[in-house]
Amino acid sequence: MWRQSREEAMTRMHVELHPKQVWGLIGIDGDSADAVLRMVSTVDSHPMPNVIIENAVNGHAHAGFGITTPVKVTNYGSRRAVRYGLSIEEALRRAVGGDPSYPGRLIKNPFHSRWITHFLHDKTSTLTQFGAILTAAGHMPGRGWHNQRRRAPVGYSRNETLFHMVRRFAYREMRHHWGDAEGYRAAVAKHVAILNADFPIPLGGNELGHIAGSISDWTINYSRMWNDGPAAYDAAFSAIQAARGRKGSGRNGGLARGMALTTEREQRLALLKEVF
Repeated sequence: MWRQSREEAMTRMHVELHPKQVWGLIGIDGDSADAVLRMVSTVDSHPMPNVIIENAVNGHAHAGFGITTPVKVTNYGSRRAVRYGLSIEEALRRAVGGDPSYPGRLIKNPFHSRWITHFLHDKTSTLTQFGAILTAAGHMPGRGWHNQRRRAPVGYSRNETLFHMVRRFAYREMRHHWGDAEGYRAAVAKHVAILNADFPIPLGGNELGHIAGSISDWTINYSRMWNDGPAAYDAAFSAIQAARGRKGSGRNGGLARGMALTTEREQRLALLKEVF
């Protein structure tokens, strides 16, 4: 993929679905010979797409569904909106039998002579409106779907997956960088790059910078554990362990296990202080 002027890009068979910063069009890839039929068979099943772009040779097609209020996918946007948008995308894919591996970055150019383009309507829908129809039809994924998606992320779920994986790492990593903000930022950025390399289609450098910066900036500016230092970190760890123990009470002595882990933690800290 590479960027060109609009005039040059419109001569290509495929174009970018939408800008990297906002998600305004949900794209679905149909790889079956009857893809168009599935996309227009909407009776009590799914919203009608705005556009269908068909390959006349094999019947495969791309469908585009317009979102009324585009979703921001930078660190200034809502993670909840992105997650809900991904659920809507998955529901639409299930409704028409779309390709689960489609990354959602490129779409057939609707004005290229190779394709047959069907412009169906120009109305857009909010994510809530999409969700109401798709939920009633039974296409919306369950609550555990996002965790399953992270095992093999594509499209915008890569951003979400990377953010949450690195966020958890960053909370633990801060204990190695008290008073060293730049070292902490570098460690978070390095971990982002390492995890990104595992994706079949890695994210670009700008997106990695946004994710790493969002996580490290929030931690440094707003985290009580970072600002109060090691004492607050250890207190928070002990509170979490105790809460987990209380939650597990009644199940083979969960409370006792939680208290034992907290005591063991305190003993290790005392030993370290004696040694160093």
